Amino acid sequence: MNQKIRISLTQLEKSITHAERIAYSKMSLDEVLSLPPGKKVSFFASLRVKHKKLEEGEALFRHFLETPSDNKIVGLIGPTGSGKTAFYESVVSPMVEGDPGEFPTLMVPAFAFGNSRTVFSGILRQILRVANEVSISEKRGVRVSDGRAIVIPRGLDGLRDAVTKMLKNRRVRVLAIDEFFHMVRYSDLDALMDAVKSLADDTYGFLMPIGGPSLIKFLTHNGEIDRRSESIYLGRYTKTEENQARVLLAAGRGGTDKYPPFESIVRKLQAKWPMEDVPQFHLMMDEIFDVTHGLVGLLKSLLTRCLIYQINNDGVWNHSFFAKSTKSKRALETLLEEIEKGETTMKEEQYGEPNFTKMQLEVISKKLVTKRRTKSESHPATEV
Repeated sequence: MNQKIRISLTQLEKSITHAERIAYSKMSLDEVLSLPPGKKVSFFASLRVKHKKLEEGEALFRHFLETPSDNKIVGLIGPTGSGKTAFYESVVSPMVEGDPGEFPTLMVPAFAFGNSRTVFSGILRQILRVANEVSISEKRGVRVSDGRAIVIPRGLDGLRDAVTKMLKNRRVRVLAIDEFFHMVRYSDLDALMDAVKSLADDTYGFLMPIGGPSLIKFLTHNGEIDRRSESIYLGRYTKTEENQARVLLAAGRGGTDKYPPFESIVRKLQAKWPMEDVPQFHLMMDEIFDVTHGLVGLLKSLLTRCLIYQINNDGVWNHSFFAKSTKSKRALETLLEEIEKGETTMKEEQYGEPNFTKMQLEVISKKLVTKRRTKSESHPATEV
């Protein structure tokens, strides 16, 4: 009998390296089926599924990245299990390129305890640590005043100066701060806003706070932050969307899609099941919606737990594993409250609302035309 697998899914996700994900993605089915039990779990946990909402977020991030603007803050927002970390790893990090010696993207976890000063010094140390800086506790800053170099003492000022230099020298294009709500919770709001503006100005590209729907309130609380920020919201799939897609597919109007969006994700993960006996999860979409609320990250965790149960049962599937792998009723209710509150906030803040209606855009297209210059025209004046 194989040794039972007992593992934290959160720790497992964090432990899988980018190189391992690439290696797993190149494996054939026979190679996957021959993996030892623990590696099968790692293989499944490493999977990144392309889907509609992920692609929408990817297109939006590419727009922010490639469009000239004054925006220096891009919030990555979504409820628990919406795939924020996966979005950073599969979209943000690969899309942002840098030269050798640079750190195009950095992700640091926010401190979950302390007061304003310890939270600020903690996040500065985290940034330097993730960037592989040395002798962090000895960091001092140096400023030039009236032609003289002035050494800044060790402490918060020295750390701040060291981070500023590192961000600019390494040309960091995205500085992501995960679980950003910890900083909001333990900080004076005005001081935090000043710190966020300063960090954003020091990055070569964007500061990316990552957190739940409550983060949108911080990003829109103050005009100085609001005018510098944009947001990417990773939402859920709903039964209504799924049923509408199913109707279109039945009528032959589904385009290139073969299945409704959330069922398609389930089928993709099911196709990668690293066992001989494959549970047919796609036959119970209603139940899966009930226990995942249409969140891709929650779906992935659910199926990974199912896999562990099957492996620990010598590879034999039992339908009870599905119920055992779901979160408690109270936890799911709490999560749904968070989701619905976030969706209400998004609506109140008019997130995703275009500036112009379709009709207005049609009017603009007729008004805003080009006129080709003729050789007989005089050169436009240099002063207006």
